[in-house]
Order: sequence, then C-alpha cells, then structure tokens
Amino acid sequence: MKLEVRKLVTFSEETRIEGEKAADRPLKMFGVAAVLRNPWRGGGSSKISRLRFMRWRRLWARC
Repeated sequence: MKLEVRKLVTFSEETRIEGEKAADRPLKMFGVAAVLRNPWRGGGSSKISRLRFMRWRRLWARC
C-alpha cells in the first residue's frame, strides 16, 4: 500500500526564560506531524471498522 501524504504540519518553539529564570542558552523544541490519505475511504471498510470497534470496546471494558 502506497502512503500518500496530504498535509505536513511543523511546530517550533524557543524558550529563553522559564519561571522568571533566564536560561544559559535558549531551549529549542521541534515537532512534525503528517496527515495521510485514508486507504479505506470510499467503501469496503465496514468490516474492518467493526473489528476495530469491537477490539476497542473490549479494551475499554477492562478499564
């Protein structure tokens, strides 16, 4: 199955002061997420969806 990327989202953050205390050097954090095309969109997924739902229902019942 070929994965088709529909969207990429990036995030960057630079913290220079945390809790009124200046950092020696800035803390940099980065994140990336991708949105992929749903290969089951458009039919044929009802059986798969039902199986996934039943699995999740059993897991939630244990909590």
